[in-house]
Formats: sequence, structure tokens, C-alpha cells
Amino acid sequence: MARLQLIIFGVALLVGACQDQPRPWDGKPQAGVQRSGGKPFLPKTASAKVGAIGSSARPSVGEIDLWSSCHQGFHGSANAHADAVRLGLICGPVTGMRKLGNTHVGQLSEEHPQGRVRFNAERGACYRVFGAATRKPGDTLDLDLALLSSRGSRLAKDEMTDSWAVLHANKALCTFANEPFEVHIEVDDEALEDTPRWAIEIWRLPPSQ
Repeated sequence: MARLQLIIFGVALLVGACQDQPRPWDGKPQAGVQRSGGKPFLPKTASAKVGAIGSSARPSVGEIDLWSSCHQGFHGSANAHADAVRLGLICGPVTGMRKLGNTHVGQLSEEHPQGRVRFNAERGACYRVFGAATRKPGDTLDLDLALLSSRGSRLAKDEMTDSWAVLHANKALCTFANEPFEVHIEVDDEALEDTPRWAIEIWRLPPSQ
């Protein structure tokens, strides 16, 4: 009788241990595996002077920096509009950002060497600009994006040398003042004779609550 009771007790322990371990189809993390909760990978805006650019904590998965890795390996095409849309889609949502307004498009020439897009920046929000430009098939060009404040001060400029650009390449641009910002779009002088087309998208991360 005592032996039977020991066997029953041992079986009960095994069943309880199995029930405590999550099964893969339950969608629960196993012991030692941590899962981020709440809003995924939303960067927190850092303190900055009014009108200045504030850095932001970089959302990441493990050792992967999502600000930078989202556009690594990107290749431009012969369609500036499509390239700007693709950049926005692969880098915006993964960092918690949302598109601000429509995709802006235009064309440059020797008579009109600069494109401009103005938007109203909100205090505490962060922004990122994705752009692309194209000329004759097979020809290359360097797209340059710059962000200016309402006072005409250049807050940021992309350092890339491709037909597409991300401003900034490794972080968002945060402001702590309500004011209009302006994006300037330019290409190298040699490309202007081909009247290149350009497109940009502005994505926004709302103020922290």
C-alpha cells in the first residue's frame, strides 16, 4: 500500500512539473527568455534646447539598431516616388513612427536647382525624412537633404552620397518647440541638366506622454 502511494505521489509531481512549463503553442516565453512589453521599441525623446535637435534612445532588438539597420542594403531604382515610399515603409513602422501627410514630389532643373517642403513641427515630437531622386537610366546622382528651422538655421544635413537619403541615417530629429520646419532638396550640379525628379516622405513620432 505504501509503495502504491509513493508511485501515485511521483506521478502527481511529474504532471505538475509538465503543467508549469509553457508549451510552444501557448505563445508564452520559456524560462530565461524575456519579452518586451507595452509599446514595442518606441524611443523616448531626450532633453534638448528649444529649436534644437534632440537625440533619441535607439529602439533595438538585441544588438540590432533599428534606426540604422532598417535601410542597410537598400538600393535605389529608376522611380524616385517608389523609392521614397519603400524607405518610409521599411524604416517608419519598425521604429514606431507614422507618416506625416502625403508623399511630396517635384522636379529640379538648372533654373530651379532646389526643392522645398515645409511642415509644422510639434513640440516634443520627433521626425525623420526619407527621400530619393532619379535622372536618366544608368546615370548616378547624389541627393542632398537638409532640415532648416523657421529662423533659417540648418538643423541637420544628410551625409550620404547616394540617389536616396535618410535624415538622419541613425536617429530621429526631435524638437521642443512648435514651429515650421523646411526640408531642402538638392542634387549635384551635373545632374541638373537631366531635370531629375525627387520625392520625400516625412515620418513622425508623437510626443511622449
